[in-house]
Amino acid sequence: MIQLYKSDLFDFSVTPSPKEPNHYQVTIFDKSGPLSDRQCESWDKVVQRLREDLVRPAKASEMRFIN
Repeated sequence: MIQLYKSDLFDFSVTPSPKEPNHYQVTIFDKSGPLSDRQCESWDKVVQRLREDLVRPAKASEMRFIN
């Protein structure tokens, strides 16, 4: 499952981590594509990270495909 979030400058996706079993990956995007990712060991850590980055859930009208 992919969850999408936004801040004033960046887009964020949260997915199961392909690098660490039972972890989550938060990937940060700008208009040109992915910038970096963070590995989080729990959903609580994901929420903490997203709050630190002042994100909100993305609206369907804001979603777009990134090549």
